[in-house]
Amino acid sequence: MRKQIRDFLHEAVPPDIRAATRAHCLVTREQAARWHRILHARGWAAPGWPREHGGPGWSLVEQAIFREELAASDAPYVENLGIDTIGPTLIRHGTPEQCRRFLPGMLTFDDFWAQGYSEPDAGSDLASLRTVARRDGDMWVVNGTKIWQSLGHWANWALVLARTDTAAQRKQNGISVLLIDLRSPGVTVRPIRYINGSHLHVQMFFDDVRVPAANLVGVENSGWAIAKGLLVIERLFVARVAECKAELSRAAVLVAQQHRGDDPALRMEHALLRRSHATLDIRMRALEAAWWPAVQQAAQGGSPQLESSLLKLEGIQLLQDLHLFSMDAHGTASLAFDPEAVEGRPGDGLTGHAGNLPGPAHVALPRQFTGRRLLRDTAPDHRQGDLCRTDRNRRPACRSPRGTAGHDGRYRTPLAGQALQLRAQAEDHRHARRLR
Repeated sequence: MRKQIRDFLHEAVPPDIRAATRAHCLVTREQAARWHRILHARGWAAPGWPREHGGPGWSLVEQAIFREELAASDAPYVENLGIDTIGPTLIRHGTPEQCRRFLPGMLTFDDFWAQGYSEPDAGSDLASLRTVARRDGDMWVVNGTKIWQSLGHWANWALVLARTDTAAQRKQNGISVLLIDLRSPGVTVRPIRYINGSHLHVQMFFDDVRVPAANLVGVENSGWAIAKGLLVIERLFVARVAECKAELSRAAVLVAQQHRGDDPALRMEHALLRRSHATLDIRMRALEAAWWPAVQQAAQGGSPQLESSLLKLEGIQLLQDLHLFSMDAHGTASLAFDPEAVEGRPGDGLTGHAGNLPGPAHVALPRQFTGRRLLRDTAPDHRQGDLCRTDRNRRPACRSPRGTAGHDGRYRTPLAGQALQLRAQAEDHRHARRLR
């Protein structure tokens, strides 16, 4: 399978897109649509979809292999949430009519979808969302705002979480999932301009937007359960293991290209570079070793919610550090910037554009979720007996069926211990950079 995918990608990527990818240009909508339709013609546009809905019917392991080969090739990376998360959500929770109506447009790229989750005051605490939907006959009337929708300025449809029961006792209750046509009256999409002049995210405003009742996904007020199920698979692949592996391979080439020379200072610099790369390599191996069991668990019908959040945190942090390592290795040459690269056109320099590094917005939600989950899963329950004792130095050492609490007072599960160890390795990498 790897060879088949690799051979196809080697031949299928158009030369202009290949050049733009190698120059670290941003992907334009035209390039994304053209490449997506090439994959669609091969039957690989939706690697996670079953055959009856136009996908290849691959298992999660086969999807992971495809993503690894895709990341290692010169194909463009596009965060297509319609394919990755929204389509699978409709397949799992939508009606047959919704699937017939919306899935074909996702496959052909005629429709591009945004995911309306985060709000200005409900990012990490998603259940506190304030966007409301009021029933009016056979329509829902939506008011509110969403923010940080990836490539939302490309989108003509959005899957939106809205509060449909404002009197619900728990904030997780009373939330529903609606499919909203972004061309409807009352919808305003405002791109968020980055320092490099690009638009990668948007803010959406909904002012008395009328949505047909038929566009409700699942049961009214059951949106929180749907959203959580969607996020498990999303976080497994948003851990970006495939991208990390590809970036690590490129970093190895950079290290090999460095010349030690006879200058002691240059030799020391090269030694630090090699040590930093070795640390990143160890972190990548640890991430992958924890990632595959989580994929297997999800493939067998499990729901590795805690694992997927921890993996997403470490994967995004590792990808950030790999990008920073690349910038360090290039030195001042990494500061070159070509405005044409924002439009997907490579220039003549070393790099056209620094790329889109995952930032704090990508990790705020899983950090809060993971913290709550670790405490919930490992905190001692005194109703179940004496799970907490005190040693001779009066330091608590609490036990739980799922993890332990060390003498530093931090509750840990086995995977949480891995995450802490990986974080310490990241600090070693940053310390080596500061020494330079």
